[in-house]
Amino acid sequence: MRAVLTTLATPILLWSVAVPAESVPQPRLAEILPPELRQSVHHTVEGVELQDGYYIFSVDSEFGTFVAESLPQLRSLVNEIEILSQAMNQFVQNNPQMEPELRGQFSIQADSAVDIITRPVDTATELAGQLGGNINEALRGSPVLISEYERVDFAAADSADPTAAMHKRNVAAQWGFDAYSSNPVVQNFLNTAARARSGGRISAGAPAFFKSRQTAARTADAGVDTEVGQTLKSETALGLADRNRRDLAGMQIPAATIDAFIAHPAFSPRHQTRITRYLAALDRVVNRAAFIDSALRSDSERGAVSHEHLAMMLLYYHRHVAPLQKLHFGNNMLQAIHGNSSIVVLQSEDLVIWSADVQRNLDAVVKRARDSGFRNLDLMAAGAVSTAAQAELAARGFTLREHMVF
Repeated sequence: MRAVLTTLATPILLWSVAVPAESVPQPRLAEILPPELRQSVHHTVEGVELQDGYYIFSVDSEFGTFVAESLPQLRSLVNEIEILSQAMNQFVQNNPQMEPELRGQFSIQADSAVDIITRPVDTATELAGQLGGNINEALRGSPVLISEYERVDFAAADSADPTAAMHKRNVAAQWGFDAYSSNPVVQNFLNTAARARSGGRISAGAPAFFKSRQTAARTADAGVDTEVGQTLKSETALGLADRNRRDLAGMQIPAATIDAFIAHPAFSPRHQTRITRYLAALDRVVNRAAFIDSALRSDSERGAVSHEHLAMMLLYYHRHVAPLQKLHFGNNMLQAIHGNSSIVVLQSEDLVIWSADVQRNLDAVVKRARDSGFRNLDLMAAGAVSTAAQAELAARGFTLREHMVF
């Protein structure tokens, strides 16, 4: 989707008129998803609803049924499913003796998904490491979301078997998987391949070729993402945590805030590393602790993904629109200030609609801007902004940039 920029000349006003809240629309898959996301030979999106500005998708696939809690998470899930199909087929072709283990039938409790993720050797044997078409039945009909179990201790897994952990990171990098993915099917494949490599089949799990439709978001920075990819491949989970702590401390973020972020169950080592590197690239921006304050309010993996996108949007604005000076978190929204007397408001939702909460929060920003002498207001939206919300933003003098991520 292309970014849409609407520039308005209306001065900042204190808007106090109560506007009726917009009805929550009933989303239609054909209107919000391109054909390749709706269906492929590997998956079908069965349904969608809109909750708190995010699309919730139910997805049926050859690996079972999943729930994607936002549009970016759906894109990631579909990419994982497509690559998993290629990876498993190639793995079995090159390691036929392991096909019973990889594709056999198995049954586990939902909370055993933590074991799949953290015990690359023991669990592959104990649970047979299988990825059959009955994964949904094995997970009792529902996906295992990060909010449903306690924080995964990846550092402990690395310490228990450093060699397997190294192989797992290498396999993940070769296929473009997230080694810290909360998808248990991805984890089972990575752990099975790592176990094979640890057993002497050093090329097990390496792709002969693969195709991915995953494209970088509009606001992604290629340099930062390349650095992040190299770091995720080379560093252990403990090494990532130590590095992120040092980098965040270098931004004058309080130690207690850093500790809370590193320990937060919604943020995997990958989420933390990517966010930290994007924040580090915001050179000379004051109060980057405000971003972490916002992140700490997340209660699911969706919040972690959303904050990755917010960090990307901040760096994009800083480098391509105007240099930012300071971050601020208030009225449940992340905001930034830049030199020409402007306040930038960032929205991570898939669809921003005009609700009572949105009006209250934005009107508070307008009042703060007026009281502080700011002349301009920008709003950057990761996704779309409804027609009604666009009209209300225009009335308040906002410059709108939407579809900045998807």
